[in-house]
Amino acid sequence: MKEASGRYHIKCEFARGGMGVIYEIFEKSLRRHLAMKVLSPPENVPVHKRDRDYFFEEALITAQLEHPNIVPVHDMGMLNDGHPYFTMKMVHGEPLCDIIEKLKKGDKQYIEKYPLVKRLIIFRKVCDAVAFAHSCHVIHRDIKPDNIMVGEYGEVLLMDWGIAKYTQADADTPLESRRIQSLRSKQDFSQTSYDEILGTPLYISPEQLDDDTSQVDHQSDIYLLGGTLYELLTFSPPHQGESLAQVLESSMLGRVVPPQKMNPMQQIPTELQKITMKALAHKKEHRYQKVEDLCADLDDFTAGSIVSEPVIFKEGEVLIRQDEKGTEAYFILKGKVDVIQTRADQEYLLATVEAGNIVGEMAVISEQVRMASVVAATDTQVLIINHQRMEEVLQKLPPWVGKLIFNLVDRLQTTDKNAHPLLLGDSLYHVLHQFTYILLSQMAFQIKTEEIEFNINTLTKQIAANLCMRQQKVQTALKYLATSSICQKINSETFKINDFSLFAYFLHFVHKMKKLDIAFPIPQLPEAGEETKTQALQLAQEATDYLSTKHKFTLRRKRDDVLRP
Repeated sequence: MKEASGRYHIKCEFARGGMGVIYEIFEKSLRRHLAMKVLSPPENVPVHKRDRDYFFEEALITAQLEHPNIVPVHDMGMLNDGHPYFTMKMVHGEPLCDIIEKLKKGDKQYIEKYPLVKRLIIFRKVCDAVAFAHSCHVIHRDIKPDNIMVGEYGEVLLMDWGIAKYTQADADTPLESRRIQSLRSKQDFSQTSYDEILGTPLYISPEQLDDDTSQVDHQSDIYLLGGTLYELLTFSPPHQGESLAQVLESSMLGRVVPPQKMNPMQQIPTELQKITMKALAHKKEHRYQKVEDLCADLDDFTAGSIVSEPVIFKEGEVLIRQDEKGTEAYFILKGKVDVIQTRADQEYLLATVEAGNIVGEMAVISEQVRMASVVAATDTQVLIINHQRMEEVLQKLPPWVGKLIFNLVDRLQTTDKNAHPLLLGDSLYHVLHQFTYILLSQMAFQIKTEEIEFNINTLTKQIAANLCMRQQKVQTALKYLATSSICQKINSETFKINDFSLFAYFLHFVHKMKKLDIAFPIPQLPEAGEETKTQALQLAQEATDYLSTKHKFTLRRKRDDVLRP
């Protein structure tokens, strides 16, 4: 290893740019590994005093910004050969731009490691770094995925403050506001430019292209944050073009393609698109005024709060009244409620719902007449979820989630109107039909079928309430399903689906055997071999014969069904 200034061993070259080199070094006194940035232009290119001043200014600015998401600078000086250097923390990880590139290529490992939530956490940490810099009157001017390092253990560091500047220099400010050169190369539009413009063309804000450099301020950094968020969502930078002129024109004229249109496959939540485009607004007055404002909207998005303050209903008080319209659901925090349906002047207890469950959820999605009443069985504390807040939250989710939910509601309503289970002799299919919607809703969040565990008691209560059936009838069908070869029984109360294709065709054949005028819940059957289809047909025949002869579902009124005369 080479010696460097007596204190360091230079181990190897880590990176090289147009005007310098970054080495991995070992600091002998403290026995730690660091990175050393050395001003080292190509051969035969002299180092001018101005170059040294800019280089040291970069070190000084970065060193004064002590923040968890800004790379720490430890030391600076001159090497024995006269080249200036500064040392900083050695970050083991990879640039955010490399992560995005692998996501764009569909790398399965990176798709699993960096879902949308994880990418937003990374971005949020970058925002913290920029907000802190702004509080110190420093603007970065070159925020982009290339300058963001993601460490092996979740560290996120905003790097390369090479063209940063003070925006409020005064007598107490140790440095003057001036341009600082970065050590990155100038090979393409994704690299920092130092000639006619100061910034990176693919991300640059409109005012950075203006001759009046005084217009470049903290809101320029907000624009660059918007560009970074844009690329995290779409895997493409905000400005596009086949030539430098076209790329710069995109920025100057504010031609940014909306995120969802840029990458429809990503299903970007509407609210997140709004946040991105506001940060990328062409006019500064239309952008976020402070990074903290951007963070507030982002935090609100990630929190997804849809509930009110807790409300207490005394025993016997009515939460929901049958035959009345409503737009609210109730999440039970403490206590329990009875779900009661009135038919022919008789009241029937359909279910008793305890803490941790929701009642009235259909009305939150689609305003409708209540099919049953809900009465507090004990003093009950609930959170009220209303239709308006649900609509706001749906805008924060991928568009397909909202469509899926509304389609499920429509189908459930159609099922309820056209073929209510209580009007039929055999309810096997209707129980399976409801179970399928529950299974599909879990799969919609990219949860693998074999990883989804179902509790028979919980399912029984949920399906019984949805179909207005007695729990015993529902439980009979679910226990039969749980013990079939389609499922794996984990314990006496829990099971999971072993083979979704087998289950789908089993349900398909039961549907055909019953000849019911009800929409089939699975839009498209998965591909399956003849062996699977044959097995599914046999299972469907056995289930139909068994439940029809031994556990036939019929509408019966028992004395214990009646709550009040």
